[in-house]
Amino acid sequence: MQPLPYACRKALNGIAGVHATVTLDPPVATVEFSEGEKSIGELQQALSEAGEYKLSEK
Repeated sequence: MQPLPYACRKALNGIAGVHATVTLDPPVATVEFSEGEKSIGELQQALSEAGEYKLSEK
């Protein structure tokens, strides 16, 4: 498994129209959309393929 920030950032940024930044302290992913908002399900699917990461809204 790749390190958390890299794996999560790569997975989220692999979705068309998504730009994500990921930090460890605090463990947060900030996601911006340029081609319409994506659903939590779409984002979680990409993260699940990268490892055992969970996504929640703030």
